[in-house]
Amino acid sequence: MPGAASSRRVVAAGPRLPVRLRTILLVLLLLGVGLWFRPRLAAAWRVQGMASPLADYGLCLAGPTGAELVLSDRASLVRVARRRLVSASLGQAPFRACAKLGAELSGDIGLTDRYSLPAEAFEEYGLGARGVRLERLVAQVIDLVALHEQAWPVIRKPLSELVRPSAEAKEAIHPVELERPTPVQGLSLSGARLRAVHDTPKGWFFTSADGDQVKAFRSRDAGRTWSATSPWQSALEGYTERCRSGELDFAFGLGNGPEGSSWMLFTARERRPLLRLSPGVLPVAAACEGDTTTVLLAGGRDGKTRELRTCRADAGCTQTKPPEWPRLAAASQFDLARVGGALVFVVAESGLLRVTTTRDGVTFTPLSLVLDLPALGWSPASLKHVQLLAVGKELRLYVDVQGKVFGLASTDLGAGWHRL
Repeated sequence: MPGAASSRRVVAAGPRLPVRLRTILLVLLLLGVGLWFRPRLAAAWRVQGMASPLADYGLCLAGPTGAELVLSDRASLVRVARRRLVSASLGQAPFRACAKLGAELSGDIGLTDRYSLPAEAFEEYGLGARGVRLERLVAQVIDLVALHEQAWPVIRKPLSELVRPSAEAKEAIHPVELERPTPVQGLSLSGARLRAVHDTPKGWFFTSADGDQVKAFRSRDAGRTWSATSPWQSALEGYTERCRSGELDFAFGLGNGPEGSSWMLFTARERRPLLRLSPGVLPVAAACEGDTTTVLLAGGRDGKTRELRTCRADAGCTQTKPPEWPRLAAASQFDLARVGGALVFVVAESGLLRVTTTRDGVTFTPLSLVLDLPALGWSPASLKHVQLLAVGKELRLYVDVQGKVFGLASTDLGAGWHRL
C-alpha cells in the first residue's frame, strides 16, 4: 500500500515544558488559597490574643456585667462605667487599674495616663474639665466582632465563647443604680431664703419666703402631692416668713439692719439680732433645727463667695466651714438642711446632685451622688431649682426640672435615698 504510506504526514514534536501544566495550576491554586487564608489566620491570631484581655477590660471598667457588655453593647458599657465615674470621690482614679489593658487594646500606649487620671479630670464628672471623655476612650478599644468575622473559617466558635475573663482579671464593684425620683404634684419651688415645714394632724405645711414673695403649700400624703394654701392662716402662725422646725419655741428671721443697707439674722420671738451682715453680703438660704440655724451667705466681688454661719439662740454665731468642692462658688444650685443634729448639703453641678453631711462643722462625709439628670435623659440646663427640706428626722430633696417637680427621701442623714 505504497499510496497509503505516502499519504501519512509526519508531525514534528514541539519543545517540551519543564513543568507540567497541571503542576502550574496546582501551584496557582495553593497560592490563591494561601492568600485567601493569610488575613484570616492573622485575624484569628489577634482574636485569640485579645479575647481574654477584652473581657478583663470590661470587668475592670464596669464590674460583673462588663465582660458581656464590652462585646455586645458598648453603649451600655459606657453608661455603667460612667456611673462608676460620677459616683467616685474627688481625687479617686476609678479606672487606673484598667490603664494597661485599655492602652493595649486601643493600640496607643499614650492612653495609659488618661485612664489613670482622677475622676474630676473627666468631662463627665461635671467640674468643667475638658479634653478627656470616657466615651472616647472606650470607643478606641478594638472591636473584635469584625475581626471574628474575618477569622472564619479558622475560628468557628462563637465570639461569646472566646471572650472569657482570665484568672487574673480585676473585677470592679458594680455601681449601684440610683433611684429614679418620684413626680411631685402641685409644689412650686423657688430660691427662697426662709423655709419652714410644719407637720400637723391636718398634713404637712411648707412655707417659703423671699422678700415679698411668700408661699404656702399643704400635703396630705407625706409630700407626694401638694396644694397651694394661704400662708397667713392660723395653722401657720409663727412659721410664715420664718426659719423654724418642730414645735420648739424657736424661730429665726431675716431682715434689713437699722441703716437699711445690711441684713441681719434675728430671733423671731424677741427680734434680738444674732448676726449682722456687711454690705454686699446677702443671705441665700437658712436651715434650722430647734434653737440652731445655719445661714448660707453669698458675697465677694463676684457675689459667688460662699460662707456659712451657725447661730444658736442663746450662744451667738460662729463660722462654719463649707464642704470642700472645687467649684462650690460656681455651683448651679446649692442648698442645706439641718436634721438630727447634722448639717446636710446638696451641691448641683452639670446636672449631677451630690450630698455631704457634717456633725461638727469641720469634717464631712464624702460627697455622694444622689441624682444624675443626664443619665435620666434630662439636660443639665433643665434644672431650675433645688430644695433640701427637713421634716422631723427625715430629709426631702425636691428638684424642679423643666417646670416639673420631682422628689427623693432619706431617713439616714442623706446617706441613702429612696422614692417618696
